[in-house]
Amino acid sequence: MPIFFQGKTVTLSANGSDSIRIRIEVDGEIIQFLVNSTGRVKITDMELTGYKDFFDGSMELHQFKKDGNVYPLPEPIPCTRGSDFVVSLTDISGSSNVVYFALAIKTR
Repeated sequence: MPIFFQGKTVTLSANGSDSIRIRIEVDGEIIQFLVNSTGRVKITDMELTGYKDFFDGSMELHQFKKDGNVYPLPEPIPCTRGSDFVVSLTDISGSSNVVYFALAIKTR
């Protein structure tokens, strides 16, 4: 099955918080996350609307990476066209930086 990639960026101000909202464009399964940041950032929440909130607590973005900037999921997350994947982020570097977050979706 083909893999479809969707991503967005957000610029965080020094010690500021924001979120990235990715509108899912295909039906399928999220199989990995791709992440990058120009500074230190922590993830404070992740959820797929209509499915579940599947992240509690907080984790620094660099802890989230397993293979370079890729985080393969242990189990795929089912997703449907039109749902939103939301990642809440907070800068912890003390200076503004840009965060990129993308989904790799195996389409049905």
